[in-house]
Parts: sequence; C-alpha cells; structure tokens
Amino acid sequence: MIKIKTAEEIEKLREGGRKLAAILDSLKKEAKPGIATIDLDKLAEKLILDAGGKPAFKGYKTAGDKNPFSGTVCISINDEVVHAPPSSRELRKGDIVGLDIGMKYKNLFTDMAETVSIGSPDPVGEKLIKSGTVSVTRFTKILRSRIGGDLAKEPRLRKIW
Repeated sequence: MIKIKTAEEIEKLREGGRKLAAILDSLKKEAKPGIATIDLDKLAEKLILDAGGKPAFKGYKTAGDKNPFSGTVCISINDEVVHAPPSSRELRKGDIVGLDIGMKYKNLFTDMAETVSIGSPDPVGEKLIKSGTVSVTRFTKILRSRIGGDLAKEPRLRKIW
C-alpha cells in the first residue's frame, strides 16, 4: 500500500533532497582521473553524516543477497551494470561514471543519480549522457504535471487509502 505523505513529510523530503543534491555535486567535482571509487564513497559517507543523514544503501541486503551492500554510493564505470559497489578502481580520463546515492534524513529516504564524464567524453559517450539527461528531464516534466495525482484519485474515492 502506498502511504500518502503529509505536508511536513514532503518538506522533510525536499530538505533532504536539497542536501543530497549538494552532496552529489561535491562528488561530481571530486570525480577526476586517478581517484579511486572507494575514496569517493568515503567522502560521500562523511558528507551525508555531516548533513545529519545516514547512508541509505550501506548495509542494504535483499533476501537473495549473501552479503549486504558495502558502500554508500553505487559507482558504475563505463559498461558496468548499475549499482556497482565502490572499490580501489581508479577513474580514468574518458570514463563515463554513474553515481547513485541515497540518504535517510529525518526518517525519510531520498535517492538520486547522475552520469558524468571524466574529462571530455568521446562522441558515443556524449550521446549516451545527453540521451539519458533528455529522458530524465522529460520524465520529470511528466511527474511534475501531476499526472500521478490523477492516478491516486480513484483509490481515494473508493477509500482504499
């Protein structure tokens, strides 16, 4: 069942989202050739804790997992599948890096991701990043148009929630 958030919870989510966006911006600035993904992860954890939050992904485990997720950030490089754990692998010029980060803040979760290029991407990488950005922008416009509100109308009328 989907729990409808209160105005207070929505404001907490916005506050947490602003903090997490600033943290993600800091990580993007530090994502340079030669930095190991584990070092980006350590920075992310420090920034989250300093912001009053807790890493959302660290220790996460599903029923089929043998081990919990070890990192604060999922850092996928080039053709790696999403949600890769941090490691000693160093970023190199031309890498395309997915940074996916989540934070528990005031008992609510925020999560965001962005794809960045380490230095200038090659033409294929540039197209990949641009197409992903355009897709997310379009989807965000759909969400902001409050189409979801229309989807919630029927269950409310039927007193499902």
